[in-house]
Amino acid sequence: MLTPQQSVSFSAEAYKEILKDELISPLHQLERQYGIKLSLDRETEQKLVQEAEANRMGVRYLRSRIQQMLNEQVFQDCSQSEYLLSA
Repeated sequence: MLTPQQSVSFSAEAYKEILKDELISPLHQLERQYGIKLSLDRETEQKLVQEAEANRMGVRYLRSRIQQMLNEQVFQDCSQSEYLLSA
């Protein structure tokens, strides 16, 4: 069991694999939640996984940033069924 001072840290490559996983990916979870299709450009994906590793916030960071990028695009045009997210 982890104490509050401990955290599990993954590599950027591990976070990249998490983003691809249908069940646990925050990207796919948001797709299911909103009934839309989401994708990240390569540069944004690489930036996100590196930042998730560096700041040790991990998947919580990925979820937060992806949600933030989606919110910005939905605010601009909420009628789309597919969004390409980029930072």
